[in-house]
Amino acid sequence: MKFRYAFQKIVDLRENEKTQAEWMLSQAMSKLREEEQELARLEKLRVGVREQLHSASERSTPVAALLLMQEYLNHIDREIDNQLKRLAMSHQEVSRKQEHLRDRMMQEQIWQKAKSKAFSRFRLEALRQEQMEMDEIASRRRTESVG
Repeated sequence: MKFRYAFQKIVDLRENEKTQAEWMLSQAMSKLREEEQELARLEKLRVGVREQLHSASERSTPVAALLLMQEYLNHIDREIDNQLKRLAMSHQEVSRKQEHLRDRMMQEQIWQKAKSKAFSRFRLEALRQEQMEMDEIASRRRTESVG
């Protein structure tokens, strides 16, 4: 007698949902790393432009060039602000995906536990039947040896 779980398709579905949630979290974390790297790149660029502006202001640089550099610095600052917003959204997305994964993992565990309990009941019933058969065989032998 072989164990067949009636709800195996649901167990498989829950496992697939968990795997998909892991994959989606991985993607969200990858995007978060990209956003962090872009922010670091912009901040490094801002430091470089500030240094150029500072050194240009110490030299005799035309005012138009200084204004152009200052405008570029302002542009970089706006890009950093936008990048900070994207980074915050990426953090929120990672949090949502982590929560989704936790939910899927819990669902999978519930169904795995139900399957395990069903298997334990099946095994207990199989052992009980085997014991009954063994008792029956022993009873027959006793009857045959007495008669």
